[in-house]
Amino acid sequence: MAITFRGRDKNNVPVYQIDAYYNGQAARERFHGTKKAAEKRHREMIQSLEGGLNIKGSKQTFTEYAHAYLEERAASNDISQRSLKSEAYRVEKLVCVFGSYRLCDITAQVIDKGMKELKTSRKKGTKPLSGSTMNGYFKLMNTLMERAFLYDLIRKNPCKLAKKPKNDTEQRIPLTEEQAKKLHDAAMEDYRTAVNELIAKENRQIKRGKDKNRSAIRGLSKVSEYLSVVLILYTGFRHAEVLGLQWCDIDFRDCTVEVVRTVERDGTYKPPKSEAGNRKLYLTSEVIAMLKEWKGIQAAQLAKMGLVQKHGNKVINSDGTTIICSDTGSVYGYNNLNRFWRSYRERFGISQCLHDLRHTFLTIAHNNGTDYKTLQTIAGHADISLTMSVYVHNDQTKGREAAERVAAVYSEPKQNTPIIPWDAQKTG
Repeated sequence: MAITFRGRDKNNVPVYQIDAYYNGQAARERFHGTKKAAEKRHREMIQSLEGGLNIKGSKQTFTEYAHAYLEERAASNDISQRSLKSEAYRVEKLVCVFGSYRLCDITAQVIDKGMKELKTSRKKGTKPLSGSTMNGYFKLMNTLMERAFLYDLIRKNPCKLAKKPKNDTEQRIPLTEEQAKKLHDAAMEDYRTAVNELIAKENRQIKRGKDKNRSAIRGLSKVSEYLSVVLILYTGFRHAEVLGLQWCDIDFRDCTVEVVRTVERDGTYKPPKSEAGNRKLYLTSEVIAMLKEWKGIQAAQLAKMGLVQKHGNKVINSDGTTIICSDTGSVYGYNNLNRFWRSYRERFGISQCLHDLRHTFLTIAHNNGTDYKTLQTIAGHADISLTMSVYVHNDQTKGREAAERVAAVYSEPKQNTPIIPWDAQKTG
């Protein structure tokens, strides 16, 4: 028999053994409940076998599935602890909405309803979650359900039919070429001033006999801040990549720099965002000269703190000295650089964040003739569509030039076509 009574459990609930068969496939399950419920479960098992689904998946709840997903992610070691913590937070938010559903019961309608509930789940008096935040939750939900589909836990991914939240993130606006040049000139001048002030201050310390056994050299971070802005303007680096640069990454002979590591917000190193992020870029002679000068100055100042400027090696956790450093010679803080930039940009009346300088570099490079493939390599993107659709922005002046060229075609004088008399047409 397909459903066999096996007695009662300790709570006096009937226990049935369910055997389901379909096209040579078989599944067996021990079921606690009424005979009617067991028959319903039997039909579900047969339907699962017909669709080639995993029987366990048909009764697995979203909570169980989502937590198993997080355990696998944590065990894979291919995600940083910060990213894992952020993803776990978002998964728990989804569990609050969809946790009680079985995977097989989550439909497009359930997802639409759940996303609306999630959007307004904040405390009263606060704004609903933004479209961009909701877009992130939907993307994660799609990843989870697509994975369940590939594992034969569900028949199809319901997110494919659900309504995707509208992304309302404001488009990044790069600096104009004029603004970028103004910022470049100012940062170069400020770097030079900061270097001179550091040297002058340290010369005074030498005269006072206070140039040894120092715990910090005030001014190292100030020079590093201006230098970081210059490097991003010249290379299009992410600022986490600039902070991770060590002296071993610079080839002064070939005028190149390699990206092999970035700096997390907690000061730890991690690899670039993707394999394409490991790349070699060229530096101008002007930047190379600056770095040579700074290398010597930094080494002299570190020695006063009993530190040796280490060259390091091209591995992620190299113990080399970072080019951008704090007053104690350590890695400069990720958040500290953001704070510096927010203050520094006020001088120029701009609102762009530090990452927008990366957009600025790539846009200016594109507008001045750099081909798409080279831009992708410089940016360190695995997909060229990301480079062109997100990082390279439209130049309004180019649009104006295009309109004027078309207008010139329309206004070009044309020779009048002679009109042939009717009689001449007939005789011809």
